[in-house]
Amino acid sequence: MNCPHPSKRRFGTKAAAEQCMFAMWRNVRRQKLVSRVYLCQCGVWHMTKRSYWEIEPGETHGNA
Repeated sequence: MNCPHPSKRRFGTKAAAEQCMFAMWRNVRRQKLVSRVYLCQCGVWHMTKRSYWEIEPGETHGNA
C-alpha cells in the first residue's frame, strides 16, 4: 500500500517511533515539538505535531 505521507520518517514499531520522539523532546529547540506517534494505513509508524483530537490523513483509528 502506498503511504499518504512518503516524506515522513518511517518506523517499524511504535516503540522505535516513541524513542525518536522522546530524543527530540530532550534536545528541544525553538520549534514545534512532535506531540505523538500514530500507525499509518500503510503499516508503518509516523510522528506528528498534531494533537490527539486532530487526525492525520491515513491514520488508523484506535492505534495511535
